[in-house]
Amino acid sequence: MILSPYKDNNGNIEVQKQQLLTAIVQAKQDGLGNEEIIEYVKEALPNTMVSYAETVLKQIDFRAKLSRPVVEFDLDFLFQVIYESVIAGTDDEEILSICAEHCTLNQYEFVRYALEYIHLNRMPSQWEQNNVYQKMIEIVNISPIDFLFEYIESIKNIYLKQIGYEVVQEN
Repeated sequence: MILSPYKDNNGNIEVQKQQLLTAIVQAKQDGLGNEEIIEYVKEALPNTMVSYAETVLKQIDFRAKLSRPVVEFDLDFLFQVIYESVIAGTDDEEILSICAEHCTLNQYEFVRYALEYIHLNRMPSQWEQNNVYQKMIEIVNISPIDFLFEYIESIKNIYLKQIGYEVVQEN
């Protein structure tokens, strides 16, 4: 990016801003990063133009994020992929992060509700059921029953909660 040293251009700030905008767009097309562009601007122009350059770069980045192609996923497909990810042990935050990047707002909301539904209603594996049962028995053996109730309340899945209620009845 080549910026000539600051010249007043008879005080016409709009002309200067337009020249800077053109230079920034060209620099971005040439592959320069925001930090590099700001360094060049700081070297060649006054602080008011540096602030303008930072604003322009933020607008360009924002516009680039908005201009990505929108893909409409079939909701059945989306639900299936989410279900498989949950079963595979993928963290909810990771699922939501990926979906926020690649889904529409309506699809993202669907994903949030699908995750909640899956956590509440999926049938846990026998291994999960055994682990939860063992954990509850350990809690009953070493802690007051109040800790067991707290643990049961922290469980989202209704089938795993049912195991907790059975342990409470047994003890």
